[in-house]
Formats: sequence, structure tokens, C-alpha cells
Amino acid sequence: MTTFSLFHQPSFGSKIQNIKTPIHLKALFAAMFSFSARFKPKFPHDVHDFAQSPPDNVDHQRFHSLALKFIDEAMEECSDETPPLCLLQALILSTFYKLTNGVRGRAWRLLGSCVRIAYELRLHLIDYERPGGAPKTGPELARWSSDEERRRSWWAIWEMDIFASTIKRSPTAIDWAMNETYLPVKDEFWFNRRHHPSCFLEKKPMDRWKSLEKCRNESPEAWFIVVNSIMRDARLLSNLRSMLPDIDPNNNVAQLIQYFRNEFRKKQPEEEAEKLTILIHSLCCFTMALPESLAYNGEYLSFASTDSSSFSTTECRQNHSARYSIYLMIQLAKFMIYHHYAFGEIVAGTILMDKPRNLGFGWTATEQGKPTNCQGLLTCMESADSILEILNRCSENHVQHVNPFLASTVWLATALQVLRKAFGDDLNPDLIESKCEVLRINCQQYTKFWGTPLALMENLDSLEERL
Repeated sequence: MTTFSLFHQPSFGSKIQNIKTPIHLKALFAAMFSFSARFKPKFPHDVHDFAQSPPDNVDHQRFHSLALKFIDEAMEECSDETPPLCLLQALILSTFYKLTNGVRGRAWRLLGSCVRIAYELRLHLIDYERPGGAPKTGPELARWSSDEERRRSWWAIWEMDIFASTIKRSPTAIDWAMNETYLPVKDEFWFNRRHHPSCFLEKKPMDRWKSLEKCRNESPEAWFIVVNSIMRDARLLSNLRSMLPDIDPNNNVAQLIQYFRNEFRKKQPEEEAEKLTILIHSLCCFTMALPESLAYNGEYLSFASTDSSSFSTTECRQNHSARYSIYLMIQLAKFMIYHHYAFGEIVAGTILMDKPRNLGFGWTATEQGKPTNCQGLLTCMESADSILEILNRCSENHVQHVNPFLASTVWLATALQVLRKAFGDDLNPDLIESKCEVLRINCQQYTKFWGTPLALMENLDSLEERL
């Protein structure tokens, strides 16, 4: 599993032996199998054919249903007692399964349970007032390793909370102001019980990458969390949904644009512009500070060991998944930042004018006879192209080895290409259509393997006509 690393693999056998309550074991194993069953070989005798999973394989659904059943029973047995970590880990995996299928009612409520139990276990305060100095003795290192497993659960819940609340356009369940738990370190340190320093997720975006760099933490999970936090900060700067009037944009575009030009401008304080600039600088510095092992530079990602004898298959997949995930999150963060400028360009009347014009993708912009730079929409389009580029340089079955939450980012890139196709009168329509199809097929692969919502595809099918 490349999305989360929840378990200390070398001591997993001992962990299982120490779980004395059968229902807790059942819940944990069923939740784990609900993930691993997706990778069941197509033919039982072909133990090496993990790259294939038949579309009618429903074992993962059966295990997921069992996991939810056992979790409910175990929670009932706990009553007012705090559930153990192993039960929370089972709940995390089951919530991950549900959120992959869509951020709907049951998934949303399961996530809320994860957050509440994490607070009960004090996972948000693991490193609160931790004494200085690195652990050196055997018991100290064992305690550090045990705490690292608890940290992994906390940050897995944090990531799911960010994803779900962004999709739902809702506040996060986790309070960022009270988060005294260090970011994860690399698995190799944890598995070998070799202490490595880490840091908190700082409140200021510019301090986050600095803290990671200062403690030399090159954990892919930690760097992904930081860029994910920048994306979320940009998303929170302006909740456009709450600001929109009661207008149906499908039927009254003129009224909507008039609103943007008149009312929307009044609700954009100067402080927001400064915060956006800080986020732009933070993202730029993050990209330059990113460790070389986690940076994507246009190379082919095989998600296997064929391209490097120094990596095992597992290590290669994890590294390629990390580079893929961080790169896509950087593009999503850019979109979340620059879509604010795109709306500003609508306000100024520099884009979405009465006539299609040339902006390099279908529009030009002039304001009172002077040329203007529509950098907002241009950067959003560039991010869509960047996502397409990395998809073209990944193995055909790469979606099986990456975080399925990223399907929504690929969908967004597809939607932007559809926008370009609808308005880009001076562009090669066949070229734009080919870009749309590559992205669309990638979305279909996510749906086929992970069961991501079909509504994403249905929205794409109707988007061009509505535009």
C-alpha cells in the first residue's frame, strides 16, 4: 500500500499476538483484506500476476462489509472505554475505502468517528512538551517507534480530512491550531528503529518546508502533507460557494458575470491578495527545496523495479508513487491559488468577453484598450498540461499503485482541457480532443480499479455541452 504506511512491518507479528480481543483482530484483518483483495491474481495459479484484477472481483467488497460489521460490534463492546489503536487502524482503512467510492454520507460520518477516536487517544498531542534529546536506549527507541505508529494514524486521518472537506467544501474536522504531533519520518528509519528528528506542521506556510529542511526529514509522507496543507490554505481563502447569489449559472450566465464584476469585487479584501502572494512564494520555495529523491523531472515512472537495480519492486513503487502524488498535489495547489486570479480576471472583464479572442488557448484580454496579462487562467491551464505530461510518462497500470484520491485532480485537469476545447477557437481541435481523451481514460481507470465515483465521468460527458 502506497497511500498510507500505518504498521511497523518488522514487528507486525508481535502486534497481532498482543491483540487479545478476537473482534479487534477480525476487524483489522478484514479491513486490510478489503484493500489487498483488489490485487488478487486474475488466475489463482499465477501468483506473480498482481498487475491484473478482474472487474468482477468483489472480494474486496465482501471484506469491507465484514470490516464495518466487526468495527460496529467492537465499538459497541468498548462502550465508554477508549478504543485501542488497532481498532482505529481498522476504521482508518475502512474509511479510506468508503471515501475512495465517494465523499458521501456514510464515508463522511466514518471520517468523523476517526477524528473523535484519534482525539480520545490523544494522537494530536503525541509530541506535546516532549523532552529534548534523541532516544538512545532500547526502551526509548521502542517508545519512539510505538509513537511513530500512532503518528501515522493521526496523519492518515488528517489527509482524509483534507480530501473530504475539500470535496464537500466544508470545514475540516481537525483543528489545525491544536496539532502537537510530529510529521512522519521515512519508513526505513522507523522499521529499523533508528531515530530521526522531525518537526510539527507549522502554522505559517513559509515555515513548513523550512522546518522539514532544517531537520533533514525527507519522508515522502511529510513533504506530501506540507504541499497538501498549502493547497488547503489556498482553498480556504475564498469560499466561492457561500459568496455566490441564488443564480443558476447554466441558465443565466450574463447575470452571473455581472455579479462577479459588481458584487464579487467588493468582497475581495487586500489581505487576501497578500495571503495569495505568500502561498505562491511558499509553493515556489517548496518546489525548489523538495529533496531530489521526491522531485519529478520528466522521467518515466514504471512503478516497478525494471528501471533501477538499486530498488526492490516495493521500494520503486513507493518512490514513484511519492513523486507522482507530490507532483499532482503541486499542480492542484497551483490551481487552488491561481483560480482566485482567474475569477479576478472575470471581475475586471479581461476574460470571458462577448467574443472569443486569443490568449494562447482561445482568448485575448484587453482592459480599456490596454493589453492585460491573464496569468490566473493561463497558470491553471499549464497545470492541466503538466498533469497530462506525467500521465503520459507513467506505466499503463500506474493507477493501481497511487492514491485514488488523486482521481479528482485528474478529473479537474480533464475539465480544464474541456474548457479549452469549448472556447479555444484558434487551436487545433484534434489536439485538444486527444488531450481530453487521455485524461478521460485515466479517470476511467481509477473508476474501474478503485471504484471512484461514476458521477465524475458523467459530469465530464455533460460539461462540454453545458459550456
